[in-house]
Amino acid sequence: MKIELYVEGTETIRTSYPSPGSGVSLMGKSSFDTRGRGIKRAIIDTISYTQDCEEAIKIVEEFTLTHGLKMKVYDISGLLTKRRARAKGIKSVPAVVIGEYKIEGVPTLEELEDILAKA
Repeated sequence: MKIELYVEGTETIRTSYPSPGSGVSLMGKSSFDTRGRGIKRAIIDTISYTQDCEEAIKIVEEFTLTHGLKMKVYDISGLLTKRRARAKGIKSVPAVVIGEYKIEGVPTLEELEDILAKA
């Protein structure tokens, strides 16, 4: 059984780090790779969520770990995931979907237990 959790990111922080062997120092000095390929970078995105979404993520993670279930988090900031949420009838986030049942708002462990029993 898989639990789907729909949340919305409020901010994306983009950070780039030089890759090892690129010739770029971490002190902000840049240089080119001796093989002529230029500066290599890895982009890391950090997404922050609303307080309710953060709380829902923690509760659902705890629930899935104790019950041996899988969890998939969908950030509805993107167009495709927003469409997916609408197709499931989700009107507000955070929202939890287990089978055909859903909870909108921050779930409690008791609510998750009830839905799991029904699904």
